[in-house]
Amino acid sequence: MVIGSKLGQGGYCTAHEITSFHLPKEQEESTAADMPHNETQTRGYMSKYCIRDGDSRYAIKKLKSEVRSDKKLFFSGTVDLALEIKFLAIIQHPHIIKMRAISTGDFFKDGAFIIMDRLYDTMEVRVRKWKQKDSRFKSICGNCMGGQQKSLELMTEKVRVALDLANALSFLHEKKIVYRDLKPENIGFDVRDDVKLFDFGLAKELIDSPSNKNEDGTYNLTGFTGSVVFMAPEVALNKPYNLSADVYSFGILLWFMMAADFPYPNLSMNSIIKLVAKEGKRPPCNKTWPEDLSSLMNKCWSEDICERPDFVDIMSALLGEYCQMTTSEYDGMDLDVSRNSLNMKMNL
Repeated sequence: MVIGSKLGQGGYCTAHEITSFHLPKEQEESTAADMPHNETQTRGYMSKYCIRDGDSRYAIKKLKSEVRSDKKLFFSGTVDLALEIKFLAIIQHPHIIKMRAISTGDFFKDGAFIIMDRLYDTMEVRVRKWKQKDSRFKSICGNCMGGQQKSLELMTEKVRVALDLANALSFLHEKKIVYRDLKPENIGFDVRDDVKLFDFGLAKELIDSPSNKNEDGTYNLTGFTGSVVFMAPEVALNKPYNLSADVYSFGILLWFMMAADFPYPNLSMNSIIKLVAKEGKRPPCNKTWPEDLSSLMNKCWSEDICERPDFVDIMSALLGEYCQMTTSEYDGMDLDVSRNSLNMKMNL
């Protein structure tokens, strides 16, 4: 592999684009005797089509150099990467990043890596672009040139992205997987501009054993996991929690998408824990937002985890909002097609 520019990094790992693959000559010419035919085909395809429209299609995720040089960090990072491989090996969903290959050999001796589809914008970058567009649309000049219609189209795009993301999380929850790290940095957009959820290092499969599951439906899981701004209060306070922790995070993320800004910008981590987790502070919803969207956010970040909707209900609410926004754009027949298309997403 020829490694290109750095795309991003997390606590343990860094991601780089792959600019080319160079296969051994015997793999280029024919199927290697000791390799399954489909694997040889995949290697050949990735080598031949590594670049698309001038951009690399694939990225490699591996441990950072400073992690590899520290024995304790190396162990933790390798375990984290192995857990991500475990989940991505069994998860197939249009809005979850696709793993294309993994390293062979001994992870703890040779170093592990994952090859995945390359993503471009993160949600954080995309939201900054949305904010710039919205400022132009709401200017005096913008209003004279159809700015109000453009603002509606932008809001519709945000709802569509939120719906696709909710679809991915609903898929995980059906498999009893709690993601636990929903934040803008872990959401990206691929070459087709489809939203993708990535980084499964903190994901956890819920096991219904007496030692794990409590009578109230919560689980005894590691607390204070994820990003504090998007972290559910019960997680921040090291209390038992369940799948609804992701719902809370989604509600804050939806607010972030609509506001095009981070909540609590002037609060320290300790202040967020005190005011948000302990005292119930939430970011204010803008009066210009659709009422149903604001209502959905408030349900998602409810203090009572039993009052939070599941992702099937969230998808239903977002689908209804999307159809209302697009009613003026389509006649009755086309709107029915749009509804059917979105319902197909819900039933993947």
